[in-house]
Amino acid sequence: MEIAGHTFLVAEGASGLGGETAATMVEPGAGEVAIAPGLFLTPMLGQLSETALESMARQAVFHARLGDPSEFAPPAVHMIENQMIDGEVIRLDGALRMSAK
Repeated sequence: MEIAGHTFLVAEGASGLGGETAATMVEPGAGEVAIAPGLFLTPMLGQLSETALESMARQAVFHARLGDPSEFAPPAVHMIENQMIDGEVIRLDGALRMSAK
């Protein structure tokens, strides 16, 4: 997705698309930034049991909760408006660390 000269990559594997790989996918002179989202309470996750949701939420170190979809837009807007942010992957996951179980 390209907005205001920035190309946004939003996917679980987006962190591997930085630097030269992303540069080959965008127009010359365009910025490249990505958001690596954690677990957000989307309709898909909303189908899980309350027990499963609570278990996933406890794995987020900072807030111990799932992200609210409304929390996704502000950093995306900031990345569009601030052209000094370039070549970065912003983790938006509350320091989520999934267990090996």
